[in-house]
Amino acid sequence: KSVSKRNVAGYEGYVSWLPEAVFEKIYEEIKPAHDGFCFGQALRRLALGDCVQRRGWNGKGMHLFLVHGNAVNQALYNYLDDPDNTKHNTSVRDAIYMLTADNQLVPWVASQDDLLAKDWVVVD
Repeated sequence: KSVSKRNVAGYEGYVSWLPEAVFEKIYEEIKPAHDGFCFGQALRRLALGDCVQRRGWNGKGMHLFLVHGNAVNQALYNYLDDPDNTKHNTSVRDAIYMLTADNQLVPWVASQDDLLAKDWVVVD
């Protein structure tokens, strides 16, 4: 059975409706960067391609960003002398990296303080 792509007259495309009660239960506003937000929202911003940092961090310019695994897969395959990834069948997972105050890139793991903080902001 064929499904039409249009389900609302006068609109080219499919419109999906969410009941108000469901929307209110799941909706969470991602606040502007100057207000600060929780770590969950910081993760969402990383997933959208933004860089984030905590106001409480002392290092100037320190921030986090998401590195997509597929961006480093080929370098790994070449390092393993397996350019077509046929011998090892490996892949790189996405990871959060930090640019440190001394301009170094390091894998980053959140502390308890980072997870519970509400001073996360988007880097301008």
